Amino acid sequence: MQRDLFSADRLHLKPAEGRSEPRLWVRRLIIWKEPGIEVRNTELKSGLNVIWSPDDGSRQGQIGHGGGKTTFCRLLRYCLGEAGFGPDTQRRAILEKMPAALVGAEVRLDGETWLIRRALGHREDYALPGPSFAEVSDFPTEPTGMLPFREAVTKAFLTDALHLIPASISNDGAWQALLAWMTRDQECRFGHLLDWRSPDSGSHSPVSGRNRPQDDRLAVTRIVLNALRPEELETSRRRAAIDTAMGEQRALASKIAWDVARSRKRLARDLGLNPDNASALDATIIKSKAADLLAKAQGLPAAVTLKQLQDARAHVEHAVREQEQARAAITIANNKKEFQESLAKVIGDELPELSAQNQRLAHPVCPVCGVLVDRARAEGCGISLQTCDLEALSAAVREKKEARENALAEIAQVKSELIALNQKLALTNQREERQRRHLNALEQAAFDRSEQIRRAERVWDRAVEFEQASSDLDAAEAAVIKSEGSLEILSGELDAHRSAVSGLVSRLSDRFDAIFGLIVPTGARCQVKLDGHGLSLKVPVDGEAVGSLKIAVFDLAIVSMAIEGMTKHPGFLIHDSPREADLGGSIYAGLFDLAKTLEAFGPTPLFQYIITTTTEPPGEFRSAPWLRLELKGAPAEGRLLGVNL
Repeated sequence: MQRDLFSADRLHLKPAEGRSEPRLWVRRLIIWKEPGIEVRNTELKSGLNVIWSPDDGSRQGQIGHGGGKTTFCRLLRYCLGEAGFGPDTQRRAILEKMPAALVGAEVRLDGETWLIRRALGHREDYALPGPSFAEVSDFPTEPTGMLPFREAVTKAFLTDALHLIPASISNDGAWQALLAWMTRDQECRFGHLLDWRSPDSGSHSPVSGRNRPQDDRLAVTRIVLNALRPEELETSRRRAAIDTAMGEQRALASKIAWDVARSRKRLARDLGLNPDNASALDATIIKSKAADLLAKAQGLPAAVTLKQLQDARAHVEHAVREQEQARAAITIANNKKEFQESLAKVIGDELPELSAQNQRLAHPVCPVCGVLVDRARAEGCGISLQTCDLEALSAAVREKKEARENALAEIAQVKSELIALNQKLALTNQREERQRRHLNALEQAAFDRSEQIRRAERVWDRAVEFEQASSDLDAAEAAVIKSEGSLEILSGELDAHRSAVSGLVSRLSDRFDAIFGLIVPTGARCQVKLDGHGLSLKVPVDGEAVGSLKIAVFDLAIVSMAIEGMTKHPGFLIHDSPREADLGGSIYAGLFDLAKTLEAFGPTPLFQYIITTTTEPPGEFRSAPWLRLELKGAPAEGRLLGVNL
């Protein structure tokens, strides 16, 4: 391309009055292996600073990647207040080689020098004003932490906008969010205007993370551009709240609609209507049909009277009592029979002996003395101590016989009674079973009648519920419509708020168009657009490389406006390897030429732009004053930390 196209005359910048240097820039970066032993001491300048790690395309046999360009950028960010300087694997690798390593930066903030020194291992951070590291030999015993510098830099650039910072970022993270934009992660590959930090870079930035809302980064961008006002922010919050509520309302309406459709089909089936054509049935029709069904059920004649049920239950109870009485009588008779049988058996066992005695009574012998009774009567027993009562013995025999005969007669009588009792029990069982069947039939008839009424009542209850659900559905759908109307109104208000800052966006768009046209002279209009979808860039050429280029140009357009004091941007920018493989060399060179052109505005450059590259810088930018550091992937001494990690 024509290198002479780049001149101050083609950009109409008016530097902010009273400035003699950038509001924020890094004058020096030092890496110590341990306190007192420097590994790297790199002096930087205002304006363009090139960090170059040559690849095989520029110097045969050398490796550009792995020289430490990205680590250089991360350490710079670390010194400017970022929480981390790399992923855990890289941190561990560095600390294995250099366990006591430190990094320091001389940072100029609104004309004042800050000395920042941070340990790469344990927390031992210092941030305090001072002339230079060369002039300060000792630091305080107690570390200050990074808070003093973060507070100072936040106050310098964002103090009047902290009330606009999104809650997910918070005031404490406001500076780190802006820092993320100014020092994009190389891992993000300039893929999106608002992609600043990759979760894999170990930055712990408040805008890092795959689930971080893009709207919050857009808010930070607009705050820095002075293109966001409290009224719009409040309107946005109201719109977000209504949008969330509307989502819940739609979900509720969808659930109610599903319930209503299911209930309508079921009611149609219960009411004898066609469930396949139930969609035309509204709550009024269904409720009317349910009322008719209930009235019909309640108007049916009673199948069974209460007195019939009471009489049937009384008959069953009487039959049960008769059963119990019959069983009790049978039990008593059986017991009596068993007793008499036992008695007869005992007497029967005694009868043989009694019979023998009876035989001997014809010629009785005294059981005591063995003398014939007749003789004993005549002469008396000379041996026995007691008298022999033959009459008593005869009486005992007679009594035994009579008792046995009585027992046998009683047994015969009881057996006869048992036959009658068992017959009576059988009749009682039949009567109880008949009465119970009758009662069951009456109860079933009564239940069927009651169930018919209950079924009609349940249909009525569901019809009432259906009417309420239909009303709820109408209310839910009305709420959705109302929310949609509110969103439309608020969207109009947001458009009005964005229109109120359209002048700022228009100036940014003009600047973006001018700068992009210098690098890629297409003759067509480039545009920055702010609308309800966010901030977007439109360029007349396509391609992955152009996609990355337009984001880099956008950042430089913001820097050019910072030179004029038109934004809250500090005018500090780091681009870590911004060139995509298919980006033409002459177009890539345009970034360097543009930065050189911007240096002409002001007594000294009023910005700082640090760019790292493996591609050979164009022409004069391969040497001082622009080339500030040359790194090599091999040997190890050529790397940023001087060691092979």
